[in-house]
Amino acid sequence: MLKSKFFKMSAVAGFVIAASSAFAADLPPQRGPAVAPPVVHTPAPQPSQWYFRGDLGISFSDADEQPSSKEAFAAGAGIGYYFTPNFRGDITFDGAFDYNFGNGVDSYAVLANLYADFSMGSAMKPYLGAGIGWGEVKGNGFKDDGLALSGMAGISYGFTPNVDLDVGYKLLYTDLSAGKTGGVSYWMDHMVRAGVRVNF
Repeated sequence: MLKSKFFKMSAVAGFVIAASSAFAADLPPQRGPAVAPPVVHTPAPQPSQWYFRGDLGISFSDADEQPSSKEAFAAGAGIGYYFTPNFRGDITFDGAFDYNFGNGVDSYAVLANLYADFSMGSAMKPYLGAGIGWGEVKGNGFKDDGLALSGMAGISYGFTPNVDLDVGYKLLYTDLSAGKTGGVSYWMDHMVRAGVRVNF
């Protein structure tokens, strides 16, 4: 009697174990918790630090012995560098050509300039600048040169990440007080120009 019950219980236990094994074999393999892939931080691209510039416009003259203002074609070109996104400098050649005082008068200068750009949270940036260098004025019977100073104000527009359009005013003052050829003691050019800066 006891043996009969023992065999029955053993048979039931064996059946349960076999059924459990078969059920477990049908289950999908267990996986651990999902692990997110590591986040790779790619630094944002920095704007190019060097740029070329070119400007065209009109200039109005002012001198100590000049009876009236005259107009001339104004142009400039240079190469510059961004020290920070809002502070830059450049070396430029600027000139006003063929003021008509009977004979054409030319004024030009080589300048080292610094600028502060003011961020407006948009593509437009007003700026102020100043420069120093050496200038020359020649024509109408004289030719003199001397220390040149400049002041600039304007606004630029970031047309693309590498191209800025620029509209501004530049005052160029040349000290001619040495009077090498008996000309005027100073010369000022009031230049209104539009230009472009190309980053590279």
